[in-house]
Amino acid sequence: SPKLVAVARSPEPGHERLTAAVPNDGGHGEVTLELTLRRHGGNVVREKRHVDKESHERLSLAIDIAAPPDTYTASIDVRYPD
Repeated sequence: SPKLVAVARSPEPGHERLTAAVPNDGGHGEVTLELTLRRHGGNVVREKRHVDKESHERLSLAIDIAAPPDTYTASIDVRYPD
């Protein structure tokens, strides 16, 4: 599971930047990331990304997600290859 997830205003207008450090405890392969930004008041923005990772690589991510300016909490669900 991700060790560190944070969200901040992106330099790109109309976006929020989600940053995370994601360890890969498994082998080489494509990892599916399900990104969730949750806004106060309940609005949720979800996005999926696919990333190729090497065995035991620690991946540092900075992903801009289209979302209106607000205060968000962020989470990432990581699905590893079987």
